[in-house]
Amino acid sequence: MDESVLVSMLENLKDEGRSAFTLDTYRQNLRTFLRWCTAEQLTPETATAERLKIYLRRFPNDRTRRLHLAGLRQFYGFMRTQGRIVDNPTRATNGDGRLVLPLPRIKRRAPRVITDEEEAALFKSARGDLETWVLLRLMRFSGLRISEVVGHRRRVFDPYTRRMIAYEAPGLRLCDIDLARGILDVRGKGQQEDLAYLDRHTGALIDRLIHTLPNQRPNDPLFQRPGNGGPKGTKWAFRQFSQLCTIAGISRHLTLHMWRHTFLTRFLEHGGNLRAAQRLARHR
Repeated sequence: MDESVLVSMLENLKDEGRSAFTLDTYRQNLRTFLRWCTAEQLTPETATAERLKIYLRRFPNDRTRRLHLAGLRQFYGFMRTQGRIVDNPTRATNGDGRLVLPLPRIKRRAPRVITDEEEAALFKSARGDLETWVLLRLMRFSGLRISEVVGHRRRVFDPYTRRMIAYEAPGLRLCDIDLARGILDVRGKGQQEDLAYLDRHTGALIDRLIHTLPNQRPNDPLFQRPGNGGPKGTKWAFRQFSQLCTIAGISRHLTLHMWRHTFLTRFLEHGGNLRAAQRLARHR
């Protein structure tokens, strides 16, 4: 079997709005599976649930097995809708009705958050740099992902051209910020558009930052690289945060994503409910 079915599946998932990162993960994992099929002298259409179980044993880590099985479920589900198979081996059951290939359970850990003392020290240290100060407040009080704020750039596989392409997300653009209403237009995972809320203090800081920008057209990013005006990206943000932790005298390892955890945790601690937290996090 060639990779035409895999490419068609990726095209279908792209049309559904799946993120470029998800598509690339499926592509890599399923290509590994197709190579295994060739080595075992069988085709995906003839692979049984028991043979798939043998394949998944190649991966000792539960998280890795879960990722590969999730890809196989997508792949075989797509082949069934295309009429290439009758029975989906990833959904086969035992005599007691249980799945032969259940998704491995991953023990979930409580999200790590930034303490009130650490938060105060970081904000105090950031006040000398307006950009960094705005970055921290957007993540802490609007709950944005880092890529949604500063943008990111990565190389991904495009199933239409079957080539690796440079993919760039701009992060927050000036036209995405409504200071009067306190609303942000956010493009999240898979470029899904949604809204986030902006508090007055952060809005005032953003207004100050905008007046310092050399490029102030609607589609220009809020966090601009000097020179070409492109989005600064996650590497810049990670570097700034690492330096800020050093200045603040914080020895514990902190990450930028912990701001998002902190935003949601503090919301729940102050009486918010889980359904509202899910909406604020923009989780499906």
